[in-house]
Amino acid sequence: MLRIILGLAFTVVLLVACETKTEQSQETQATPVQVIEKVGPDAFKNAIAADESEYIILDVRTPAEFNSGTVPGAINIDFKDAGFESEVNTLDKNKTVYMFCQGGVRSSKAAAKMEMLGFTKIVELERGFSTY
Repeated sequence: MLRIILGLAFTVVLLVACETKTEQSQETQATPVQVIEKVGPDAFKNAIAADESEYIILDVRTPAEFNSGTVPGAINIDFKDAGFESEVNTLDKNKTVYMFCQGGVRSSKAAAKMEMLGFTKIVELERGFSTY
């Protein structure tokens, strides 16, 4: 009988210890920060209008596309240009970057590259300037 009671007590102690360890490890795991957010044209315009902080509007299309029309206040750094990474690296990585291309493919690739470079907040115009 004593063996059964000691066995049960030991099992209870192990269960409590394991549960506590699991709770602690779940609490210490950081929730990943979402760096890239894709939004539609209305949300993109509204976000820029509502943003009171300093931000960057980045057009990653070619200079010819940029010159044919862009979002007011945008700067142009061509994603297809060999110097894209070095030019982007000159920007403030802590500012929110509102970015777009023509159809959404280049800006998605550019956003992923910029995330790897350490940018902290990128708002990408879903499906590109063609929807703006």
